[in-house]
Amino acid sequence: MIAGVAIAARRRRRATGPGAQSLRRTPLEPAAVEAVAPEPPAPEPPAPEPAEPEAMAPEPAEPEAPAPEPAGAEEIGLSRPHRRLRPALVVAVLLVAGSGAIAVPRLFSSKTAPEVTASQAPAARQETFLVITTAASDLSQQADSLAFFAIDRSTSPPPAPSGSPGAAPSASGAFPIGTAVSPVVMFLPTSTLSQIPGQDFDRIGKAYSIGGASLQVTTAENLLGVRVDEWAAFSDRTLAGLVDRAGGIVVDVPDKLLAPSGRGRFEVAFEAGSQRMEGAAAARYFGFTGEGESELSRFPRMRAVWEGLFQRFAQDPPGLAALFERAGRSVASGTSGAEVGGFLASFAAAPADDRSYPVLPVKSVGTGDAYQVEEGPLGGIVEEFFPGSSLRPAGGATVRVEIRNGNGRPDSGARVASRLVRAGMKVVVTGNAPSFNYPATKIVVYSDDRDALAVGDRVRRLLGVGRVEVGLRPQTFVDVTIVVGKDFLGEG
Repeated sequence: MIAGVAIAARRRRRATGPGAQSLRRTPLEPAAVEAVAPEPPAPEPPAPEPAEPEAMAPEPAEPEAPAPEPAGAEEIGLSRPHRRLRPALVVAVLLVAGSGAIAVPRLFSSKTAPEVTASQAPAARQETFLVITTAASDLSQQADSLAFFAIDRSTSPPPAPSGSPGAAPSASGAFPIGTAVSPVVMFLPTSTLSQIPGQDFDRIGKAYSIGGASLQVTTAENLLGVRVDEWAAFSDRTLAGLVDRAGGIVVDVPDKLLAPSGRGRFEVAFEAGSQRMEGAAAARYFGFTGEGESELSRFPRMRAVWEGLFQRFAQDPPGLAALFERAGRSVASGTSGAEVGGFLASFAAAPADDRSYPVLPVKSVGTGDAYQVEEGPLGGIVEEFFPGSSLRPAGGATVRVEIRNGNGRPDSGARVASRLVRAGMKVVVTGNAPSFNYPATKIVVYSDDRDALAVGDRVRRLLGVGRVEVGLRPQTFVDVTIVVGKDFLGEG
């Protein structure tokens, strides 16, 4: 069942293209399959809150979709006699055995949602942030929520809301406030099953605990096909502190919410109606999941808390910028607190009716709280809301990539993926090669026609190393297989 989507009126496009190519037609050497080793955290995971450091702990085991067999098995000498289920087949099996689809709640802005159509206007430059929240009580520190924020940058300030200061610098002048239009927040279910580049087919929220913000960003870009300019991460405890320092926020609770209180008993967690919330209540409402509810039920509540913050600073956007700037290390980011605050303050400066809150279109798979992306509706959302950040060619085929680690360095797959995903390609399979003793990177395409050779040469140029080969058997699941050799580490 297709997820509900908020449709705004901004439309833009961009495209990419391949280059030329040389080739070598040789199958790779057969060898035994090595076990896939988990990658360690990337070097830049965000620092925990200074007052309350939190230890990492292994995540509890949970049923996961089987990983697909590499598309180029015959060419790279994998000895397994039978292919495992590919992701699409895994989902089909789960859907037959599972409980069916769950619709995402419709989260429209107050504007009438127009039909998604192609735009003839040039794409405006978008600024994007991936905002990651964690639960302070979760020792695994995987992402508890993921939200993709985007705004268009105009060349001149739009009309300021009544009583607001209009265009103004942030507290440190790092990010101009009030020069943004079409503010959008898209919520991403952390239980969405997808490739975590360099790891496996898993829930996307796990990327943060495995490889920090860099792997979470690459995973989101690979899933959505959009560029993430920056990221920010903080815990629910930090969110509570931000709301307290803001003096509280007003939140509209549409229905009474109950929470378990002992065996078979419930207590009122939130009464219905518009109410002022202090930090602890706002953070609890932000992440509240009632008995029998799925992750999708949380998104209207997250929206309400963000709206509460934006409305609180609608007349004083620089105040919101200063709030995040003063948060210091409790808000981790790839940029400064001033940049994070200035970016979010631009949302507060925009009229409330201009803010849109779509949800990643997904359907439920299996009997657990896990989801599969619906690619068709996702394409419509990207075209409507994020063409200024789109990484993939408009109207063209996306290059599908398989990455195999042939050098033994755990982060090789993620490093290769980050380059290719930014170039508009999509990683659909990752894992280990038959051995870790490949001195040179192999780039295998499955046709010797011009287009396939151009893809191979483009990959070689993006990686800066590698030898292009033509696979002996055509493939339909991937367009190119990369066995990452020691030359990628400068050791070949």
